Amino acid sequence: MVTTLLKFSLTIGGSYLLWTLARIFIFPHPLDKVPGPPPQSIVFGRVHQLFAPDGHFHDYLVENYGRAAGLFGLFKRRILYIHDPKALHHIFIKDQHIYEESRAFAITTKYVFGDGLLASSGAHHRKQRKMLNPVFSIGYLKRIIPGFFEVTYKAS
Repeated sequence: MVTTLLKFSLTIGGSYLLWTLARIFIFPHPLDKVPGPPPQSIVFGRVHQLFAPDGHFHDYLVENYGRAAGLFGLFKRRILYIHDPKALHHIFIKDQHIYEESRAFAITTKYVFGDGLLASSGAHHRKQRKMLNPVFSIGYLKRIIPGFFEVTYKAS
């Protein structure tokens, strides 16, 4: 019984070691070459600093690593941090069909916000955006702003 358990433990440990070495040397992650700070913790990475209310970590990243940095998220998962307005425009507006959201993000937004614009993607998202574009035109917003002032004045 003890030898079987020992063999099993050694097999699992050796397999994990081999997989880790293969991941590092044979199959490196594309974000390994992007400079960034090391993880603070194996479990939380830099997530606490990234979502801190003061925002000092964002300034630190831009000052030390430029407009793009590689971060570690939960359980050392790689995150690409982008602080370049032009790159963000391409990702979120111009070429959004190239940059698909992760499955976890899609499920979370669908659960939190429902089947609306934020949870949709692809052709369905483009169709919904096209329908909403007239509502956010400059002329329409100019017409409804006095209503916002009136409501906030009454509320205060």
